Amino acid sequence: MTLRTFCLIAAISLAIPQLSLGQDRHEIFTTLSEKDVPYRIPAIAALQDGSLICVADYRWSGADIGLVKDGRIDLMMRISRDNGKTWEDAFPLIEGKGAQSGDFMNVAYGDPCIVADRGSSKVLIMSCAGNVSFRDGTRGLHQGIARFYSKDGGRNWSKPDDISESIYRLFDKGRFGPARSMFIASGRIFQSRYIRKGRYYRLYCAVLQQIENGDRMNFVLYSDNFGQSWKVLGGVDNPPIEKGADEAKVEELPDGSILISSRTDSNGRNFNIFRFTNARRAEGSWGKMAHSTRNAPAAPVHPSGTRTLQRRHLLQGTRV
Repeated sequence: MTLRTFCLIAAISLAIPQLSLGQDRHEIFTTLSEKDVPYRIPAIAALQDGSLICVADYRWSGADIGLVKDGRIDLMMRISRDNGKTWEDAFPLIEGKGAQSGDFMNVAYGDPCIVADRGSSKVLIMSCAGNVSFRDGTRGLHQGIARFYSKDGGRNWSKPDDISESIYRLFDKGRFGPARSMFIASGRIFQSRYIRKGRYYRLYCAVLQQIENGDRMNFVLYSDNFGQSWKVLGGVDNPPIEKGADEAKVEELPDGSILISSRTDSNGRNFNIFRFTNARRAEGSWGKMAHSTRNAPAAPVHPSGTRTLQRRHLLQGTRV
């Protein structure tokens, strides 16, 4: 089994908790040899009707966006209508144009993240887009953030909208200055189980941001209108991971607090927790970042000094 195949199977296992070791497993996207165009970076969502949608990079360029000039990357999709037992044929959500693109945005699309609304057939995908790498981005020239919607459970999709400016400008007047580059969500947008405003439950996603001096930090964005607009949880001056950040994920704890877990640029992971004082207004504060390695489990501490999370509880999913 290749690493690419394993990652896709693991993603499906997470989306279908009842899957047992004895059940059949399916290779959703397969790269058969080093000569084939590789699939990378899968993301998966479960719909309320039992359908599953899986989307992944199809990297004609063989690399991340911007690392190969005019390098083409498509987003490919497969759908199961029976909770993963069978899968429809793969089809392109969108095809990058590579060197044939008439504009910056359509050169490549990659690193998708996806969420399905718990109360409807609406699905949201966001991805990176363009022709510049994360590391080489500037405030004036950076990767786009493409947004796609489906209103019918993934059968039909909107054309991509570039929403990057609406997010970048949130940070322009913050204490760290404008963002040079951003990487959105790392494959996962999370929908709250508890907080609903209007038609939708709240969405959360993690952001990796590079600022002018090259430092990298994580923020968490949230949306109360299913991705039409985004705000910064805790504000632009209070990143939960301020230094040494990398790709991150977010999760909602049983009490509604928000946990961020970030890969680091060295060893282990960084964690932090946002505790609400008013959840509907998204008011509250981040605690103190904690670093975890195999030999030093994390125990993030809230400003009150109370131990709020221990590694064993994180692994077991139990209340502290």
